[in-house]
Amino acid sequence: MTQNTEICPICLDSLAQDGDHQICSLSCGHLCGLSCLQKWFSDSNGPPSCPKCRKSVDPSCIISLKWNGTLPKDNASIQELKCMLDKNISKCQKLEQEIGRIEREINISSAKIKKNTQPAQSIVTINKVSLKYPSLILEKKVNSAFKLAANEKKVVFSEQKDNFFGISSFDGDSFCEGSFIKLHSLQIKDISLSQYDPMMISTVSFDTYIKASSLRTDQCLTEIETKIPLWSCSWIRSNVIGAGGTNGIFMHTHIHQRMLKKYHHFSSSSSLDFSTNHQFIRKSLVSWTFLMVFKQFSFL
Repeated sequence: MTQNTEICPICLDSLAQDGDHQICSLSCGHLCGLSCLQKWFSDSNGPPSCPKCRKSVDPSCIISLKWNGTLPKDNASIQELKCMLDKNISKCQKLEQEIGRIEREINISSAKIKKNTQPAQSIVTINKVSLKYPSLILEKKVNSAFKLAANEKKVVFSEQKDNFFGISSFDGDSFCEGSFIKLHSLQIKDISLSQYDPMMISTVSFDTYIKASSLRTDQCLTEIETKIPLWSCSWIRSNVIGAGGTNGIFMHTHIHQRMLKKYHHFSSSSSLDFSTNHQFIRKSLVSWTFLMVFKQFSFL
């Protein structure tokens, strides 16, 4: 603004640097002459308000300004510009999120098209990049995740929601998210997808329960209490789950008959830990005696 061009919105006369018509600022940011403001408030019948924007103001909060004839920008205009800036930033963030979602959908669709239209090629090549067109196709933030399992049908992972530990899943083709299944009161220590039915999963926890759930209905079908904390699990048959507990205890249960059989303490200092292969593969060090006995159990 140039010198001596700002006018009082009450008398429409130029604002002064000092004297009776000295420039003053209200709490809303608008500028007026001091004498005009005093007369404005004395003549007003209702609550004190700004003569320009009509917002309620406190007459005791009038601020007399010292200036050299060059006025600063109107505070109200600056506030409006800040609001516009915040709105534009919010719109940009939403557009970036939408662009990211569309890019992920394009990547998934492109992968499906390539799979259906191109002949199968070996991933491993000589002197070439082994993975073509790497890209992020799925991203999800989870709480207290501990275990993950996957097959051609599902990607399953453990997580915590509302003080419950359970499992969530994604479809292996479309990556559509399934429902969260509440299962255990303590951290899930192992999850195992059945090699006999890709939509069945078993879980074990330190809460001493073995649970079998269906990913078709997102429900727990069977639970068996073992009375001991559990470390690992695997499917022995389509209806039989094996589990490893503390103090080296191995057990198996029939999910329909709800029968639990426990076997010897194979090691007093370590717990059993199995993988989800057709035969259990131990992850912790155990004795040769355990291996021989375990081989016998694999024929149950």
